[in-house]
Amino acid sequence: MTIYLMEKMRGILNSVGNKDINAVRVLWENAIDHKDNIQYIRYLQHIREVKEHENVDFVKGIAEVIDEHRVRVRAVDGSWTKDIEAGSY
Repeated sequence: MTIYLMEKMRGILNSVGNKDINAVRVLWENAIDHKDNIQYIRYLQHIREVKEHENVDFVKGIAEVIDEHRVRVRAVDGSWTKDIEAGSY
């Protein structure tokens, strides 16, 4: 994927008459920096949003249907289990 995107950038630069590989490298590095900054900002926003809703738990785990109204969620490592009933959240 990375090579594909760099080739696309090279093509864009070539289309405007710039064949300098260093320009491709600089453009690529700037694009990656921008992406990383956006991801960091979104990560901070996500943390804030989660903290605004105290009844939300994020767990890497497995859900098991107990009956038509209840689900049991267990953390993969076994450190956390919760039974949830429809409408109780």
